[in-house]
Parts: sequence; structure tokens; C-alpha cells
Amino acid sequence: MFLLAQTTGQTSFQFARLEQMSEGWQWLVMIVVCIAMLAYVVYMYIRDSVELSLGLTISLTLLRVLAFAGILFYFLDLEKRTERNIVKPSRAIVMVDTSQSMGIRDAESASATSRTEEVVAALESGLLVNDLRKEHDVVVYRFDESTKPTEIAALPQLPSEEDGSAAEDAKRAELSRSLQESRWLALVAACIFGVSVLAGGAHLIFGARASSGGEPNAWAFLVSVVALIASVVVLAVATLRTPDVGVLAAIGLQEPQEETPQAGGETETQVVQETQVDWNQLLVPQGEETRLGDALRFIVNKERGGTIAGIVVATDGRRNAGVEAEVAINAALDAEIPVFTIGLGSARRPVNLRVVDI
Repeated sequence: MFLLAQTTGQTSFQFARLEQMSEGWQWLVMIVVCIAMLAYVVYMYIRDSVELSLGLTISLTLLRVLAFAGILFYFLDLEKRTERNIVKPSRAIVMVDTSQSMGIRDAESASATSRTEEVVAALESGLLVNDLRKEHDVVVYRFDESTKPTEIAALPQLPSEEDGSAAEDAKRAELSRSLQESRWLALVAACIFGVSVLAGGAHLIFGARASSGGEPNAWAFLVSVVALIASVVVLAVATLRTPDVGVLAAIGLQEPQEETPQAGGETETQVVQETQVDWNQLLVPQGEETRLGDALRFIVNKERGGTIAGIVVATDGRRNAGVEAEVAINAALDAEIPVFTIGLGSARRPVNLRVVDI
């Protein structure tokens, strides 16, 4: 199983309505309207609560203001947004000549290997592509008489065990930090809620004094309401700041669950299975022509502007059709794509005539 792409995500919460307010007068209108409505709510409750105690008046006013704040919160349209950065490895292209000249055995001995067999041996041993796969995806093409090379294998980048373990350790450390922060905020919310319960209990126990104008009882009700609202707000903040922990994990009812990749959902990594490649069957030297320039130019035009790292060409250099290789090289220079050649065979002409294929 090999790495295809790495995906990292960052979750944030933003008010969508505020992003739509790009003009200064829009902010001014919203602020004026909010102040006017707040002043109206406070004025109406103060006027209608002249017969109530001061603590009870403030409590009722606060509840009405809280309702107004809820409407404002809904209007601002809080959205959860996740930014995903997908990092794909660069691509290295390996082009292998499969023209009939690649089947020539340069040595006179019958046991000597052909040029294609040398390439196959390098591919099977991993000598040719394993170093490339440490940093890149490797795509292997064959080319001969066709103007378009044929893709025969796609080898994904080899995963690094150190990078994988480091990423897992970082993820666990981040989850631990989030859990610690959320539980600390949950503890603060619990303490404030405890104050609310105590104040509410005092209000119920000494409620009989309310009929005689017991002012302390009204203030106890105010403290209970304010503390209850504050505890809910703190718990909500804990949930928003650490959405990967969850409310139940924050209050200690369950352990936090690590996110697992799901189909169609957000994933940290995407992996693919590697398949075995029969190089002997795919690299049979059977092409009647060698269109080296056409094949190289096609790859350059296809990969232009992409994440290509370079092109490796394994050939004996015996072009006998198509455009000159210099044309493709100039295209590669223009696209800033490096080209590396692996020369095969001898520079001398063969002394004897040999039938390669019938």
C-alpha cells in the first residue's frame, strides 16, 4: 500500500454575514440598529418593572437581551469551514525505447544480454526507479514507431516510515492538546454552573421572603441566571475551539475518537495498492521505427505546467523517423523540464548482420 496524496485540513468558524459586509456604511447601519434595539429592550423592561425588585428587573432584562443576542447570532450566520491542502508528489517520467534495435546484443557471445534486457534487469532490480520513487511518482512509457508513447506502468511514491510515524505522533499530540484545552474549559463551565445551582437553590429555599420584599433573594436569582448563561457560553466555546474532541469527550463521558478516513469525506491520506509489472512482456522490442523526437515532444507538451520533476529516456539513440530530437529538447528547455538520457548499446556500427525479428 503506497501513498498517493496527503491531505491536511484546518477547521475554523466564521460569520458569513460579516464577510458579505464589504462597505463601511453597512457596518454602521448594523451597529446603529443593534444599539437602538438594545436600548429599546432595556427601556421597556425598566419601565414595566418598576414594581419589581432591582435584582429581578436586571435578571428579566438580561434574559430579553440574551434572546435578542440569539437573533443577532442567527442573522450573522456562523459557518463551519474546513480548508484542505492536498499535497501531491511530483512526477518522474521514464521513457523506454522498444524499437527492434533495442533487441540487439552488442557482445559477440550468445549469452550476452540485449539492450532491452539490460533495461528490464534495471527495472526489476529497482535500480532504475526506486531512487526516483523516494521523492516522486514514477510513470513508465514505451515508445517506438508511434508518435504517441504508450503508458505501461504507474508507480506511486514510496511512503516514508519516519514521515508516517511523525505525522501520527503530531496528530496524537494535537488531539491530546485539544482534549486538555476542552476539558479545562469544561471544568470552568462546571464551576460556573455550580455557582448557578447554588444561587438557584438559595433562591428557592428563601423564596418565601420574596413576598416581603427580600432583595437578597432577587440578587440570588440574578446570579443564578448569569452563571447559567456563562456556563453554557464557556461550554460552547470549548466545543467550537476543539471540534475534533466533542462535547461528551470534553466533559469526560467518553474518550476522544480519532477520525478515520471515509468514502467521500475528508481524509488525511489516500493510498493505492501496487501491482506487479511484467517488464519482459511490456518491453518487447518490436517497433519498426524509432520516433524519439516525437515521443519526447509529446510527453513535454502533456506534462507542461504540471508537477513533473524530469524525464528519463532509456534508448540506443538510433532515430530513423519523425522529428529531430533537438526539436523536443528545445521544447523541454522552454517548458523548464529536465531531460536525462540513459545510453544503451555501442557507439560502433555492428560488424555482422543479424535477424532480430521475423
